[in-house]
Amino acid sequence: MEVKALNVDLATPLTLVGSAIAPDFAVDKEGLKFRPCYIGETTEATLSVTNLSQQLPLSFSFEHLAHFSVSPVEGLLLPHATTQITVSFTPQQMGRLRKTMSLALAASTVIWPLKIQGEGLMAKFEDMVARTRDRATGERELKTIAPARLQDQP
Repeated sequence: MEVKALNVDLATPLTLVGSAIAPDFAVDKEGLKFRPCYIGETTEATLSVTNLSQQLPLSFSFEHLAHFSVSPVEGLLLPHATTQITVSFTPQQMGRLRKTMSLALAASTVIWPLKIQGEGLMAKFEDMVARTRDRATGERELKTIAPARLQDQP
């Protein structure tokens, strides 16, 4: 490479030397298994992400998946820094959910697959409600459905 000065007829050869450093990190868990919980309830688990590099900061960001949330969802770790990540599971439907959440590291040059699973259970009877309308006033109200009333319904 050659560097030329403006308005002067001089040129100086310049040699550039650089090196690439691969991201160096550790994630303390390969997966998260959440306890079963009722629809709408939340359970949490934590994991640690560590930047093992001596020189470079490490960026991270988590993919968004339905029923799961992450805090912090993204960040920047300085060399030798560790952060605790909280992953929450709030099922919105019944059944087992098994997914892989992507953790993007170093500006998405590395993708770490985090296996996550949880199970959504049907709401407790005492939490089940029905919308009713007063025929005289037309007002709507929520009423708890007792288990005995559920059996009587067609």
